[in-house]
Amino acid sequence: MIQGPLPKVDLPQRWVWTVPVCYEQEIVPSISKYLQKKNMDANTLIAQHSSRQYLLYFYGFLPGFMYLGGLPKTLHIPRKDIPDRNIAKGSVAIGGEQTGIYPIDSPGGWYVVGKMPIPIFGNGKLNLPFNPGDKIQFEAISSKEFKEIQEASNYNWEKALYRG
Repeated sequence: MIQGPLPKVDLPQRWVWTVPVCYEQEIVPSISKYLQKKNMDANTLIAQHSSRQYLLYFYGFLPGFMYLGGLPKTLHIPRKDIPDRNIAKGSVAIGGEQTGIYPIDSPGGWYVVGKMPIPIFGNGKLNLPFNPGDKIQFEAISSKEFKEIQEASNYNWEKALYRG
């Protein structure tokens, strides 16, 4: 049995990271599949998907694939019965009760609803500053902003201290 005060444990700092995402059909033609299945309009999807902070549970499935929890129930959707042969890197997708970002081109069974313009891998390593336990906040951007960020040589991630 422990006697006296418990030892102090320093936990790592956690951050809320802002991630730009374009939801426009020009950039994400397959968004219509999700909207049709959910009988939902794009504005409702965007408002609900970008209004939350998602907890980064862990990286898995593919190197750099983020499993993000906290998706509103209204956006839940079963995974596809037949996965797509190729989902483009940077695709923001929903599968079941989670959302995530595909780090590389790969097959996948989640519904693509947006796209992030920043490469997840660069120079053979993971380019993301996020750690499990951090929160992700999606920020809706236009296709014009998407192209500007994509063409920039670097991106300065916005973060705030997580006080949860």
